Amino acid sequence: MHSSPAQLHVDPQVPELAPRFGNTGGKCSTVQWEERSITVDWIRVSHPEEERERLQRLLERYFGEALEARGRWFYTQAVRFEAGPLLLWDSRSGNTCCVDVNGSALATLEWHDRISLVRELMLGGRATRFDLAVDAKHSERVGLIDCMLTSCFHGELCGARVFEPKDRYRSGELEAYGVNIGRRGKNGSGRYVRCYDKGLETGTEAAGRWERLEVEFTDDCANEVAIAVCSGDFARVGFERVCGACSFHEVTGQGAIARRPMKEWWADWTSGSLPRETIARRQETTLQSFLSWTGRAVLPTLARLADETGERISDVIARAFGDECAVRRRPVFGPMRSMLSEYRRWVASVEHPAGAVPF
Repeated sequence: MHSSPAQLHVDPQVPELAPRFGNTGGKCSTVQWEERSITVDWIRVSHPEEERERLQRLLERYFGEALEARGRWFYTQAVRFEAGPLLLWDSRSGNTCCVDVNGSALATLEWHDRISLVRELMLGGRATRFDLAVDAKHSERVGLIDCMLTSCFHGELCGARVFEPKDRYRSGELEAYGVNIGRRGKNGSGRYVRCYDKGLETGTEAAGRWERLEVEFTDDCANEVAIAVCSGDFARVGFERVCGACSFHEVTGQGAIARRPMKEWWADWTSGSLPRETIARRQETTLQSFLSWTGRAVLPTLARLADETGERISDVIARAFGDECAVRRRPVFGPMRSMLSEYRRWVASVEHPAGAVPF
C-alpha cells in the first residue's frame, strides 16, 4: 500500500508525517519551528448501504480482518477492524452505512496511505467529521500555544467567541497543556480548534518541543473541507482551512477584522498561505431528496398506523390534520422554488409525455 512519494514530495526525514509546506521556519521569536507538517487525523463518512461491501474490502486492505462489533449512532450493526476503524449499517433512519476511522487508526498508516484512503472513502460519500492536524517541532520551544493563549486573553481572537485553557499537573509536573477554541455540537460552528502539546500527550518530548494545531470539522463544514483537500494539493489546501478556522488580530477599535492588523506571530505562522474560512452552508433540498426523506422518515410510520386500523394512509392524514385546506402552506422562496419547478416538470411529463412542457 504505497503511493508515489515523488508525487507527494514526502520528506524522507519525516516518514510518518506530511510533506513540509514551508522550510524557512517562523521569523517571529515567539513562534518557531524546525519541522512542520500536516495530516488528516479523523474521518467519518456516510454512504448508501449498497456501498458497504466495497467499503469493507477497502478497510480490510488497510486495517486487516473485520470482527463483529456493537452498533452505535442509530446503526444497529457494525464490524470493527484490527486497528480500530468501524463500519456501521442498517440505520433506523434510512438505508445508509457509515465508516469511522479515528486518529489512532490513521496513525498506523504512512502519510501518503492516509491520503489515499481518505480519497477512496470520499468517492460517492459525505463526510460528517474531518480532522486536520498541523504539527510543529522545535528543539527549544515552538511557542504557538503560549501565543494563542495570550491573544485569547487580550481579546485578539477572531472567528470564535469561546476559548478554554487546558493544563493539567501530576505531582507538581506539567502533564498536559493547550487551549480549545469554539464549541462542539449544535451550538458550534462546525469548526472546533485545539492547540495542545503533543509531546507531553505522547510522553515522547519535553514541553514545548512538539505542538499540534488541530481543527475538528463537522457536518457541512466537514464535507466541504474533505472535498476541497481531496480535489487539490492536500498540504496547501488543508493548511489554508486549518488557519481559516480562527484568526488573531490587533485590538484597534476598528469593528471590521479586515481593517485590523494581524498579530505578528499569527502572520508568521500563516505566511505563504491564504487562510480560507469554512462556513457551514445548507445544501439546497431537491425534490428527489425531499421525497426520499419523506419515504424514509414519515411514510413508514403512517403506513404502520394505517395497517393497524385497516385504513388508508390518506385516511390517517385526514384524521390527524383535518381538512387539507387548513394546513399552513410553506412560503415559496429559496429551495422551495426549485422543488416547485421540478414538481411541475414531473407532472407535465406524466400528463404530456410526448408534448412540450406547458410552462
